[in-house]
Order: sequence, then structure tokens, then C-alpha cells
Amino acid sequence: MGSTSPSTPTTGGDSSGTSSGTQTGADTSQPQQPPAPQKPKYETIGKPMAEQDSQNLGGVKVKPAGTDGDETKAFRVDYKDAATGMNRVIWFKKNAQGQWELDSSKANEHNGVQVSTNGTGDIRLNQTNGEVTFAPKVLKDGTKVTITAFDSQERARDNATADAVKEPQPTTPDAQIDKQNAGGAWVQPKGNTLKFVLTYKNEQGQNQLLEYQNKGTKDSPNWQLVSVNNQTISQAPNGVTVQSSTGKVTIAPSAVKGNSAVTIDSYNNEGIKTHGNETVTIADKIDYQDALNKLNQISNDLGTWYNERRWNVFASTNRYDNGWLKYRLGEDNSDSWAAQLWRRGEGGNSKPLYKNAIAGDARGREWVFGNTADVAVIRSSLGYMNGDSGDIDQMKLSFKDGNDMLLIGNDMGTGYVNYSGGQPLRKIKVDMGAGNDVLLVGQDNEHYHVIQHKASGTFDIVHRSTNIGNDFVRIDKMNNDAWYGGQMRNVEVHMGDGNDAILLKGVANAGADTYASADNIVYLGNGDNRFIVADGDGEAYSVRSTNIYGGNGDDLIIGPTFEKGTNIMLGSGRDKFITKRLGDAHIQMGDDSDYVEVKTSIYAGAKVNLGSGHDIFVQGVWKSESATSIDGGSGIDHYIVNGATGFNYAQASTANIKGFERIELRNRSVFNVRIKDLVSDSGLEGPVKIYYSNKYSTKVDLGAIDDDYTQISSRGSEGLKDPSLGDSNSVWMKSGSVVDNIMGKNITFDIYYHSSESSSAYKHEVWIQQGIIVI
Repeated sequence: MGSTSPSTPTTGGDSSGTSSGTQTGADTSQPQQPPAPQKPKYETIGKPMAEQDSQNLGGVKVKPAGTDGDETKAFRVDYKDAATGMNRVIWFKKNAQGQWELDSSKANEHNGVQVSTNGTGDIRLNQTNGEVTFAPKVLKDGTKVTITAFDSQERARDNATADAVKEPQPTTPDAQIDKQNAGGAWVQPKGNTLKFVLTYKNEQGQNQLLEYQNKGTKDSPNWQLVSVNNQTISQAPNGVTVQSSTGKVTIAPSAVKGNSAVTIDSYNNEGIKTHGNETVTIADKIDYQDALNKLNQISNDLGTWYNERRWNVFASTNRYDNGWLKYRLGEDNSDSWAAQLWRRGEGGNSKPLYKNAIAGDARGREWVFGNTADVAVIRSSLGYMNGDSGDIDQMKLSFKDGNDMLLIGNDMGTGYVNYSGGQPLRKIKVDMGAGNDVLLVGQDNEHYHVIQHKASGTFDIVHRSTNIGNDFVRIDKMNNDAWYGGQMRNVEVHMGDGNDAILLKGVANAGADTYASADNIVYLGNGDNRFIVADGDGEAYSVRSTNIYGGNGDDLIIGPTFEKGTNIMLGSGRDKFITKRLGDAHIQMGDDSDYVEVKTSIYAGAKVNLGSGHDIFVQGVWKSESATSIDGGSGIDHYIVNGATGFNYAQASTANIKGFERIELRNRSVFNVRIKDLVSDSGLEGPVKIYYSNKYSTKVDLGAIDDDYTQISSRGSEGLKDPSLGDSNSVWMKSGSVVDNIMGKNITFDIYYHSSESSSAYKHEVWIQQGIIVI
């Protein structure tokens, strides 16, 4: 039978393939088969775009393909958040109106990320073409931003990636005294700064912290105050104004405390503090004049008898035959002759108003002075140093308000001390009270003179042969040019509030077991205080086993040697500690920007903590022993290694210093770096930047596995090994270079990171200035 073709349905026929019309011939037609299903046409998805933002270095732009992003059905963006270091994902899709928007169905993956559609904000979406712009502050430096395009079936089809480059760091800001308004100050941010924080003390001595942010653009800044003392406040304290176009903040003299630090900290686009600067407001002259006037009235022959100095109040080799231990301590002939002179106020001395009994000591006495400027001079010793000195009765001198002076020709205190309840019972106590007070011990040491700075009013001690120039004046009544001098020992001193000075001239030609200060406890109180020891040689000019406590204020501690359990704990203020030799002593500098310098020797057991602030530590010795600890604390801190001479190298290491972000090398110096130390250093606030001020033979030993610092040339890749975390094959790797501004100078650094952190979100970077030898 021949084959026949299937009939074609007529228009209007049903879909079964049968005809409603008349057929001719045999009924050989077959029902029409439905067309075979066709595979859906594969969607064309264009390649997205990702590029660095040329207008904002460190930022990135991404965009789906097509003029309006119409070659993409949906897309997502992956990036690393600068603030947290966490990976972030954002999904976008088109809505029914053809506008790009966040995909709300993926909200759980957005992690609270905020996207703006009005052209402002840190992440901005163009709803017309789908372009997303990321500000530099959002993106972690050195990470990648990836856009992935999806089809309608949510299948990833293509992607593009751009690097979030390291943006320039803030230029060091300005901080200056206001020369047009004495006592005031001003600060100003420089380039590449997102925000800055201003800190200062008001006239009441209260810390003030003001944060300013640029609410405009890089080319058109609009600096605004956003918080005061961590509270969201836009109203500045009285006397503080900002110029919105430049960010310059001016602080009136009435708004800031004299002789206090004004600090500006600049933050980069990731909100990390990178640069700071500070100035110190002009201080009013410290007024000691009323006390100096009374001192000048003291008789030159006070305490002399037949050319013999007899102003020996409370001092005797025979403790049973002196004014101190008499049962009757009144102003009568039962007192020793010298005691009568002092207690009667003879020779120009201030006379105590009255005496009080001391509880627990039947013969102990407290001698109380008035509220005016009082001056008490003792030409020999207050107490004595013999073996039975711990048994003497207690003596306390109490000066009230006013600018007071207590001058001791020889020793003050006792050579020995008894204990009560396990605690030392110090028999000599001094309370100088409120005011600008001076305590001088060892007045008779003819080798050293007390001088006063004419402009500031502060006191210092210099060798008698020193040419003091025109800025200082010698205080003749404090310089007896006699013999011996003296030590302060087993004494409790309260200086009270005010700008006070403790001056220790030390002991000339002293024997063994003689110190400028030993076994004392000293409370400096609030104010700008000084603790000065004459710069002599030997233990007779050292500070041993002495506790010194500071209050709020800018304190200065200077002496040739601090050792044998000495503890110095200073409070808030711009403090300075300077010594030649630091032994087993603990130095706690407190808050604010402090300065510590050790000029010749650091011995085992020395511990220094500089506290919060922009601190400086100067290592003037060629090497610090391994059992020392120098901690910069919080803030951007600066460690300076002064160079050695001859064939030696000055050496410092991360093994015993921490918390320092800037390392400055000066001539023939080596800085050792171990990744183990950096990982354990919780005080670091950014990369460690190592640079030089004198390049000659400066070196950095990455890994610190070799002590051969005389080698001039680099050891190459072998020198980059650092197995301190346990992996013998781990090394330091160079990832590039960067230009950074350090104290107004642009410096090119090579950037190093440790191989153990290759895949880590956060790397402990070491920036080394080009020209320093890496060994």
C-alpha cells in the first residue's frame, strides 16, 4: 500500500488534527504530532566591570554589563570589611520598575550592610545602571572586591575583580601654640585624613576629647564636630572653634590649662589612627617669690658658734642627750641649744605655730606651721644615720597652704628603720601642704648648685663650674658651699598639690651604703612637679628602694641612677623621666604623651611602661639586657635607638620592647624583629615602621637569628628566615612599597609580612625604610 501524507487542518479546526471539512478519497490521514520540545535558548550574560576608583584612591567601583546593566539578571559583590576584617556579601537585583535594588531575599547575607541610593554614604548604588561605588574607608587595604553576574536561574556566569589598594596615609597634622593669643593653641589636619581627635585639658585640669569628621569631600572639605568626650554633641566647649573648610581648631587661652599638652590624632580612611602631633601651651611662671624673699632673710651665720656649725636640730651620736629625745619638747632650756634656735624662729626662720602629740609615741611631736609662706632651714641634719636611729621618737613637720621651703644642710631621716605590723615605721615625716613648695636635702654639698630658670621659675641642680648663661640665676641661700651634703633616707614626704620641687644634692666624698635617696616614700601630689638628683658619680647620687607617686600634672624625674627596687608611678600628664643608668626599677609613666630617656645603661630587671598617649623612649645605651621590658602602651609610640661608636652596634629588639609603632635608628644601630613577638604584642596599633635619621650602618634583622651585626651586606633570602613561631621554613616576604609621611617628611618603605600569615585577614606588617640594610 502506498504511503499518504497527513492532512493539514483547516483554519478553525481543533487541535486534534481532525478536519471538520469534507475529505476525498480513502481515509488514510493521521493525527498531527505536537512539535518536539526545544531546549531553552541559553541566556546571554555580559561580563561585569570592576575597577579602582580613580577619584578616591583605595576605593573600588563595580557594575553589571550593559548600558543599564541589562545584560545581567542579578549580581553579588564580595569584599573584606575594613573595620572588622570580615568577609561581606551584598546581592542586587532589578525590581518591577526596572530599577536596581538590594535583593531583600538575601538580607540574611548582607550582615547589616548599609547601601545608599541618594549619592551619599560609604557604599552607593546607582539604581539606573547598577553601578556600586565603595569608599576607601569601607575596604580593607590590599584585599580584592569581586562582582559576580547571575542569570535568571541564579547560576553564576561571569565575574570581575579589582584590588583595594593601600591609600595614602594621613600627613602629619599641625599642632602649635597660638602666638597671637598667649596661652592658647591650634591644631589642623593635613591631607588624606578622614577624621581627627583633639585632646587637651581645660582650665580645671579636666581631660577634653573632641572628634571632628570631614562631612564633605576631599576637594571640598566640611569639617564638623561630631562628639565631645565620647558623647554625640555638636556644640564645642566655650573658647573652641573650628574652621569648616580647613579643619583648623583654635583653643582660646581661657579654654585650655597652661603648660599642658594639646594633641591631635589623625585617622586614615579605614578609621585607624596613624599619625599624631602635639604642642604644649605656654605656662605661667611658677611663683616661688614670697618664699624666696623669706629665704633671703635667713641669717648667714645661722647656727654658728665659735665658727662651728651648730644648727644641728635633732641630730646627735648620743640619742639620750639631744633635743629630740628630751621628755620636755617645749620651748625652754630643756631642749638642746640648736633646737631652741629653730623652734623659737630665730635667725629669720619661720616659727612653728604649735605642736601636736603623735598617737602611739609619747615623745613624738608634729610641728605645725601657718598658711603663709614658711621657710625652715636646718643647717645640719634632721634625724641621724647611726645604728640606733630606728629607735628615735617620731617627728612630723606640717606646712599648710602657701609657698613653703624646707632646707636641710646634711641628712634627713634615719639610717635604719623599725617595723610595726610588718611595715616600716618611718620616724621622719614631712607634709608640705598645698602651694608651690621646695624640699632641699644636702644643701651643704659644695660641688653642686641650685639654679632657677628666670622665665619658668623652675629649679634645677648643676655642677658649680657650669656656665649657666643668662637664662638662669644661682640661688645663693640654697648653696652653702660648705662640706658633705646629705642623703634622704627612711622618710615619708607629702608635697601636696601645687608645682613642687624635691632637690637632692647628694653626698660628696661619701663612703659605702650612702645614697641620695634610699627607702623613702614620696607623694608628689597634683601639679607640675620636679624630683631632681644632682648628676654625680657613684651610689652617693643614686635613688634606691624609693617609691615615688605622682598625681595629675606634668612631672619631671631626673637623676643619674635609679635602682634596687625603686618604683615610680606617675599620673596623667606629660611626664618626663631621664636617667643615665636604670637598674632593677619599675617606671610607670601614666596617661598622656610621656618621654623616657636612658642614656648609658639598662640592667636586668628594669621595667618601663609609658601608658597611653604618643610616647617617646630614647635608648642611649648600646644594648639593653634581655631581662628588661619596655612597653609603649596604647597610642602611636616612638622608640629611638641612638647609635653606638667604634665597632659596636646599638641594639634593640622586639623581644623586650613592645607597643611601639615607630622605630628610629641613628647611626650604627640594629633592630631585631621576630614574628613571635609581634603576634603576642597586643599594644600594636598598625604596622611597625622602621626608619633612620642617620643612615650610616643602620640594619634590621628580620628573624633575629644571628648576632653578627658587623656584617655590612644583606644575607639575602637566608636572612629573612624567622622560625620563632615553630615553623623552621617560615620567612619574611616583601609585598611591595609605600610612601608615608613621618613628622612632615615623605619616606619610602618596603613592606614585609610573615609567611605564616599569608592567608590571614590581618598581617603583622613591618615597614622598613629603603636604604636600611636588611640582614
